[in-house]
Amino acid sequence: MEGSEGAVLRGAGDLLTEEMLLFISIHGRSCYDDCHGVLSARGYRLYASTALAERLADPTLHWGADHELLAVGPKNPISADLVEALALFAAQVA
Repeated sequence: MEGSEGAVLRGAGDLLTEEMLLFISIHGRSCYDDCHGVLSARGYRLYASTALAERLADPTLHWGADHELLAVGPKNPISADLVEALALFAAQVA
């Protein structure tokens, strides 16, 4: 599914429940933009790994390897404080 993350999410349709927690390896800026669009439209809270957050903030950085995105469904009880305490994710992305 490398490079087709957004297509997979769109194809999942109603299988993406509001209680889900998804950990997605993102393989480029366009893949991030695609996943962000699909998931944010469904009300998911999105958290970028530190490496992903750096690349989103500075598009001149080489993408290199894949970087992680955590998507928390709108009815999933995991709090932002808990996600940030994991120290794997920089912060929630808008």
